[in-house]
Amino acid sequence: MLAFTPKGNALVGAGDGNTYTVWDTKKWKGTRKTIDKISADCSASSIDVSRDGKLMAAGFTDSSIVIFDLDLREELHNFF
Repeated sequence: MLAFTPKGNALVGAGDGNTYTVWDTKKWKGTRKTIDKISADCSASSIDVSRDGKLMAAGFTDSSIVIFDLDLREELHNFF
């Protein structure tokens, strides 16, 4: 799953496992983060970025929904 931020300055992605990556689209340098409470055996089933580009939500196959702050690159909520 991939989604661009509204301004196009970042691309966020999540897939198999308990990680997500944020790429800076000017440098194409990615930062990978591990998501707490999510099994490495599950996968992302959906991903979206807020209209202001500050938050990302990801849904996982274990029924978890995780909200991230893209500016701080940290997890805000984990609805496991």
